[in-house]
Amino acid sequence: MAETYQDSHPFLGAVLAGEFTEPSLEQFRSHGFNLIYCSYQTVLQAFASEGVDVSSEEDSSDDELQSKVDAFARLSQLQQKRIATKIQELHGDQFESFFDSLAGSLRRRVEYVFVLPLSGSSHRFESIQDAVTYISNHDPSTPSSEFVRYELNVRYSNGDEIRGTFRDKQTAIEFLRLNSN
Repeated sequence: MAETYQDSHPFLGAVLAGEFTEPSLEQFRSHGFNLIYCSYQTVLQAFASEGVDVSSEEDSSDDELQSKVDAFARLSQLQQKRIATKIQELHGDQFESFFDSLAGSLRRRVEYVFVLPLSGSSHRFESIQDAVTYISNHDPSTPSSEFVRYELNVRYSNGDEIRGTFRDKQTAIEFLRLNSN
């Protein structure tokens, strides 16, 4: 999903609980995810604060696991809420950072849109000197031959930038409308 919508720079977030290695957490971060990671031990601690043992092993039976689910289900809504609050307390800095990033993403507004319609033929040169000679002799007041593409850059208030290159008007317009928020 992150790759599908990467051009729109959406907020990517995940709340993970349990046992994860630092490399696996870093992999999430390297793909742009904002994380809240609640370790297995802090989850155990939060549930234990309301008298529920949620510990398990890989070989725990379905009946054992079901009894733990049932024990949680027997808690009042207030007790369940206190477990959630305890988890937030144990990871306060992560929750704060996560929600700050989310708020920044939700408040994101377009700062400006840069549109560059390009016309004419491209020229490829084997040396800097050949390119300098071409530019020196080029007359920019001469009408260009044909439309090539639109280059667009949308800059947002949170520093995000989305760039696109389009060969036709309709696709360029669709891109701008998609990124209008």
